[in-house]
Amino acid sequence: GAETDLMLHGHDPVSYFESTQPAKGRTEWTARHRHGTYRFASIENRDKFTSNPDRIAPQYGAFCAKGVSYAIRAGGDSLVYEIRAERLFIFVNDYARDYWRTDPNDFVAKADTYWRSELEDAPVKWTNLKRYFFRVPHYKTYAEEFADYERRTGKPAAARR
Repeated sequence: GAETDLMLHGHDPVSYFESTQPAKGRTEWTARHRHGTYRFASIENRDKFTSNPDRIAPQYGAFCAKGVSYAIRAGGDSLVYEIRAERLFIFVNDYARDYWRTDPNDFVAKADTYWRSELEDAPVKWTNLKRYFFRVPHYKTYAEEFADYERRTGKPAAARR
């Protein structure tokens, strides 16, 4: 479609909550909300969304939830997600979701704080550049994350397989 700000790669946000897999939305049923345009598989889903978009829309503007916990906005893959406490979280890849699952409450608390305090309405390039030079106190390199993942789960990190 013509939307330059299409969210969730065109997947219907309501379908994440109501199906085992997200459904593709249709170009004739759309709605705008804060960070972009959403498509819906049915008019009923569009109406559900518009009646309470903050409950249904993906967290953190559909940026990777693990990345936001480091105050970084990285793209998200609309097919790599988790619904937790009635909130939709999107991830850049399976590894990011797997690592996030090792302590989701901690990751969500950090991401919520960074999203509200410095990311939500600020320019992406500026905030990402800032955090490239001024890392968050709990920052871990991939090697440190992989070791932490293996320690917590007893399994090798997916990115290392």
